[in-house]
Amino acid sequence: MESSEFRTRDELREKRKDVKTFDELVEFLRDVKDNYNIGYGDAPRAIAQAALGVAWFLSGEFGITGFQSGATLWDFIRDWSYPENKTGLRLINYDNMLYPQYGDMFEKTISEDTWKLIVEEAKNKLEKYSKNSHPNVVAHWRSIANGILPFGYTIKDD
Repeated sequence: MESSEFRTRDELREKRKDVKTFDELVEFLRDVKDNYNIGYGDAPRAIAQAALGVAWFLSGEFGITGFQSGATLWDFIRDWSYPENKTGLRLINYDNMLYPQYGDMFEKTISEDTWKLIVEEAKNKLEKYSKNSHPNVVAHWRSIANGILPFGYTIKDD
């Protein structure tokens, strides 16, 4: 049986597709605010659909490209969930595992620039937090600060 949060998502997904004007967008957002804060799982699904409604409407108004929409997505991801991130993020589409030409996307590699940021952040954490952190974490930071790539990663520039 499907949970209510997915019914909420699907219902709002359909409603947002009907938004064509600014007034319809405002009405859609009002509907979300007034009628969809109904449960722990429903509220975040409703917020996501509201945000997507705004993004789809404005992207059409502004005529942005696919590249620009990617920048929009990354700004949202960074600002919403990872505002303190200093070393970078990666999004993996596992559907690409179905196609051999995407094999390099699943290698355990990072760029040299990302590695340098990770090393610097490890050094910062050692300086600021080593006295109050678990010895295993401190040892891991120290290893990274000394230039040892963890978890079987290698450096590879695209």
